[in-house]
Amino acid sequence: MSETKLELATLVPYHDHQIASRSLSRRLGITLPLTVYAMAAGETISTETASRTRLFQCLDGALTVIFTDHRTVVEPGAMLVVPAGTAHTLSAEQPCKFMQIESEVRK
Repeated sequence: MSETKLELATLVPYHDHQIASRSLSRRLGITLPLTVYAMAAGETISTETASRTRLFQCLDGALTVIFTDHRTVVEPGAMLVVPAGTAHTLSAEQPCKFMQIESEVRK
């Protein structure tokens, strides 16, 4: 496979009142889940607890991640690491694009 250059922020457009996503794993020929999201302002992804560590890289706007005891805002250029087994909710208080990568569990 030759090198691949992607402009992540342009891969998924914003849609009013919706969450759009695009999986890149198959396209890149990788096994780890890698997905780019675009969330309209006011949209949320309900509480999840993943079996893998999740990495959230903000591409545009700001992503709010809500935990049981606090919340944090991830801005463009920043990455948040959420350990496996940690309940979290994703919220876009403004339009937001982000990339989510799920890592293998170390043994």
